[in-house]
Amino acid sequence: MNLFRTLVRTAAGERSWLTAEGRMLVGASLILLAAPSIVSCSGPTMRGEFHSYNAAYADALNEQMLLNLARLENGHPAYYLVIGTINNKFTDAASASAGVNGTGAQNTNTSTQNTPFVAGSPAAIATFPLRVLQSVSQTLFGYSASGAISHTKSPDFQFIPLNNEAATKQVLDPISTDVFFTLYQQGYPIDQLMRVLIERIEITLPDTNEQLVLINSPTRGKAESYTLFLRTCAMLREMQRAGFLSLQARTHFESMGPIAFDNPKGEERPNPTSKEFADAEEKGFTLKQTDGKWEIGRMRTAPLFVLKQESAEKVTEHLLNDKNLAPSTLQFTTNLVSLLNEGIAVQTKIEGPNRHNASLILRSFSRAMEAVATEQPTFDRLLETYVSLGATIPLPERHPVLRMMWPDKSVPLTRPLQVVHYSGKTYAIADPIASALDPAAHWNRDVFKLMVALASQVTVDISKFQRQVLELRTD
Repeated sequence: MNLFRTLVRTAAGERSWLTAEGRMLVGASLILLAAPSIVSCSGPTMRGEFHSYNAAYADALNEQMLLNLARLENGHPAYYLVIGTINNKFTDAASASAGVNGTGAQNTNTSTQNTPFVAGSPAAIATFPLRVLQSVSQTLFGYSASGAISHTKSPDFQFIPLNNEAATKQVLDPISTDVFFTLYQQGYPIDQLMRVLIERIEITLPDTNEQLVLINSPTRGKAESYTLFLRTCAMLREMQRAGFLSLQARTHFESMGPIAFDNPKGEERPNPTSKEFADAEEKGFTLKQTDGKWEIGRMRTAPLFVLKQESAEKVTEHLLNDKNLAPSTLQFTTNLVSLLNEGIAVQTKIEGPNRHNASLILRSFSRAMEAVATEQPTFDRLLETYVSLGATIPLPERHPVLRMMWPDKSVPLTRPLQVVHYSGKTYAIADPIASALDPAAHWNRDVFKLMVALASQVTVDISKFQRQVLELRTD
């Protein structure tokens, strides 16, 4: 700015000694001085573009999740698109020219090409400094000048349909136990994890050896079975809140059969060598001697939910005195405590002899989506049909795993996280307005976030989808 004032003052006081070429050079210099200020706004442009793409990306994934839940609720199949590579190239260019009394103009061009997130401004604003300098220069120096700046961007998107064999297998296979325990260790409520991820509980009662299966569905099993499942969820959640529930890893040997060892002469040896031990371990096997005979097998680690030591009596007393869980029978509570003392395992399927009296069987992602989408109408109908049975469901679980439809307009709701309209219905992810300390204040939104997190587990290799990638370009 000081240089600008000096040039103007000098030009106004001593205009006579400047040659035409000098006046043209000074005028062009003034225009070029404005160019850096035009292309120095890369920070705001980057922040604006990043915010725009981030918001669009989040909204697209949230809408796809809710739309698929709406499809499944209507008995329609779900469809998935993954957002692949996002490229957005920017090109900015600034130019200026000046001439005196018909003299040929001298042009200067400053440009930045194919640089992501380089500054750009609307043409009317970007050329304003150049027009001002052009007017001042024409008045002071008697020459003609012009300047221009251009800003272009070329977005490139890829949408990848999940419809190949690998993606289908990931959707249909049971969710990994590692995912379940990772979510639990990060603080997710165990009742929420069970209602979304667990298909059923398989129990052998400690005293009677009676086989009991509690199915997590209002329609796929008996209503009594479902209500007992919900009661179990509520009790485990209370144990988690009270700090009684612990997650432990127990390891056991799973035999694959007997094994013999021979020496070079073909004679049987009673014991394996150190090299044979090392070779078995390198291949993921273990050699173990049982009753004087060697067996080969694998060491299996099973994470279990167990009660902390010396807490069984406290748990029983705590549960029976909790008004939210009433009515809960002493026999059912005692059985659950006994099962937790032995450990409740989480499994994808039952393999070999069942080593645990209680197992939580995990769902696939596809089954979890279907169950979450369809539970609301069947849950409400169950409460209407079996009034006395519905009253045995503890209050914290007396609602569907996810409520997406809100026919009662008198219930005040939080601002919806996402809304879609499908098949003549409106689906919204929201919660009834309640105290922030109420455990149910964020229930629906938390379940929806859990579903989005699970969807991210279904990943694809972009290189395998070359013929199925949908590319959209906007010029």
